[in-house]
Amino acid sequence: MPGSQVQVTKHADDERYEVNVDGMVAILRYKCDGNSITFFHTEVPGDLEGRGIGGVLTKTALDDARAGLLTVIPRCAFVSAYIKRHPEYLPIVEESYRARLEPPPVVKRSRKRKA
Repeated sequence: MPGSQVQVTKHADDERYEVNVDGMVAILRYKCDGNSITFFHTEVPGDLEGRGIGGVLTKTALDDARAGLLTVIPRCAFVSAYIKRHPEYLPIVEESYRARLEPPPVVKRSRKRKA
């Protein structure tokens, strides 16, 4: 079952996103504070790993943050890694975290000419 076919549910009272698959629950925990949202922890049961569920949870949460004009603070390693692979989310990341997630600049090296 590809991750893109799972249903993500936001439980605002519990401050978490959730996916239920085969009686197992994958979660992404967050905390909202004013105009920012901090992502703390992503947890996918071992039997569900490799199905793209963590990515679907993260994409849904980041899309919600963008739609809500929230600044993202990615304290969760999985969310940070996801943003590195999907730089389209960098503009909504808090500036001090953004610098850590941006790809390094490409340095062009000139070729030495043979004499």
